Amino acid sequence: MKRRPDILVTVALAATCALTLWRLQGPRPLPAEAPDAEFSAVRARTVLAGLIREGVPHPVGSAANRVVRDRILAAFRERRYQTEVQGRFVCNARPTCAEVENIIATPPGATGDLVFLAAHYDSVAAGPGASDDGAGVAALLEIARILNGSPGIAFLITDGEEAGLLGAEAFVADPYRLQRMRAVVNVEYRGTSGPSFLFETSRNNAALIAAAASSLRRPASTSLFPAIYDLLPNDTDLTVFKRAAKPAVNFAAIGGVDHYHTATDDLAHVDLETLQHHGENALSIARELAARPSLAAEQNAVFFDVLSFGIIRWPQRWTLFLVLGSLVLLVIGGPVRKPALHSLRFFLAAPAIAALLGFAAAAIWPRPTPWPSMAIAAMWAIGFLAAVLAAFLVRRFEARDVFIATGIGWHAAAIVLALALPGASYLFVFPAIIISLCVVTRLYELAPLAAAVVIFPLALMLHTALGRTGFVPAAVLIALVGTTFAFHFRSRHAALVTGSVALVATLLVFAGERRGTAPSTAHELDAPKVQATATRSGNRLTLRLRSPRQADTITASFDPAVRVVSVNGAAPAPLNPRRRPRPPVVTVYGHEAVIELETGGAVDVTIRDRTFGAGGAFTEHRIRF
Repeated sequence: MKRRPDILVTVALAATCALTLWRLQGPRPLPAEAPDAEFSAVRARTVLAGLIREGVPHPVGSAANRVVRDRILAAFRERRYQTEVQGRFVCNARPTCAEVENIIATPPGATGDLVFLAAHYDSVAAGPGASDDGAGVAALLEIARILNGSPGIAFLITDGEEAGLLGAEAFVADPYRLQRMRAVVNVEYRGTSGPSFLFETSRNNAALIAAAASSLRRPASTSLFPAIYDLLPNDTDLTVFKRAAKPAVNFAAIGGVDHYHTATDDLAHVDLETLQHHGENALSIARELAARPSLAAEQNAVFFDVLSFGIIRWPQRWTLFLVLGSLVLLVIGGPVRKPALHSLRFFLAAPAIAALLGFAAAAIWPRPTPWPSMAIAAMWAIGFLAAVLAAFLVRRFEARDVFIATGIGWHAAAIVLALALPGASYLFVFPAIIISLCVVTRLYELAPLAAAVVIFPLALMLHTALGRTGFVPAAVLIALVGTTFAFHFRSRHAALVTGSVALVATLLVFAGERRGTAPSTAHELDAPKVQATATRSGNRLTLRLRSPRQADTITASFDPAVRVVSVNGAAPAPLNPRRRPRPPVVTVYGHEAVIELETGGAVDVTIRDRTFGAGGAFTEHRIRF
């Protein structure tokens, strides 16, 4: 019977997509009756319900936050941990400042350095923060119950993260505490659901990824995540620990972003699969890091998970050699004939067509983006359609020549990424190696599977991570998968079938609701303005501010030429080098502030105080000193 590669590839890719969707759902949450030695999301959720039982916001400095703090302290003490509260007034680089109260829980009699499991307990002013990051705190309390004071692992529950990583800044400002931190595992949310992604690591992460590969039962991570994250201005508590040169890993969920930092980040929207995944990941890797004699490494790793079944990794410096060796194998297994070189137009045209169609779709898609699953399906359909259309450019060439040309294209892209962005190189390195093996063995159907394994998970999450910005990258990635098999669909009949299937899939695979935008209720009060006085000594100006109505925050915005020396005696933290310098805006969580400035002349300042409740009521005025 004649082998039908078009049918084989279609079935295999459909199965890979279904498997990807299933694996991205996360592990089954264990019930409250689960064995004591296992993490139970149901038990953790019960703990969370007790921590935030009022269901109200609890930003740093608020009375509600102190209530949550006391409950967390009591929970650690019930688990027989030694607890302390690290109180400190601290400022970040912006600077935003507050008196924070970190919770530190250590095993009884612990000495030496420790692996810290970290999360933050404050919320934004808009919502109760059940997932961000109450669920992270509850997960750590469930882990503390399991560990039962095991040596080597401690807990850091930071305050003021939502105000600008203030609790982490306070911790690293204490040399003794920082010295005891051997490594840190952070648990975060940028949403309320989805897999627990290991999305950030410290530099020279080879030892950390080795620990993750040997300990995580259901890993969801690639070296693309930390590579891209290092280029972005985004921050989490881990940013501060990385700046302090501590080995660090960060887990976060990004699904359910509609509830992120809103009033609906409540207990009802806590996802048990995500909580289970977070807990299992944090517990496993913390144990592994504590058990390893050394976490030192002098290089990064290139790595990716294979549908969450395991992690493939190699030292970053090997990447270029792997690609070049694979390219030699491709040439030897060829031969690379002239038609193959002409067929390169197919590899170049497919992502180009996908980008054009993706831009068009993004331009006409409704705003805000409704039906997110339909948007994802549409981009996938565009990607596959672009590859089929590009295949018509090489209708007169033999399939083997087109396949070899595709292999050359994948290798070229892999070389570029190996030099420019090594963390992303696996996207092309792994499929390129498999393509070379396919040329030698003539098992061409394996190439689409290799590409799908590394690209499908990323293409599925791009819309969740980037919104409509992810339309074009998703379409281009799927078109690249299409280059490994679309030349089998060069007849009009095959193209018609493919187009019909893509259209039906786009129409059927959709769900979700239109995202609403809550109207702003912030309003300026007819109330006494912030009282402001100033004294000058040379080029130093000391500004004293007080809110007569004892508002929750005071903000002072200055001209770009002004440098903030200190706030209430605390110097601003170093600026994240990925962030552009901006005119200083001092925010103090409290109703009094003493700001010391360095300036060469008169200073114009806009002063505002704000109350968390009452729709964010504020007063504002501008003054010159």
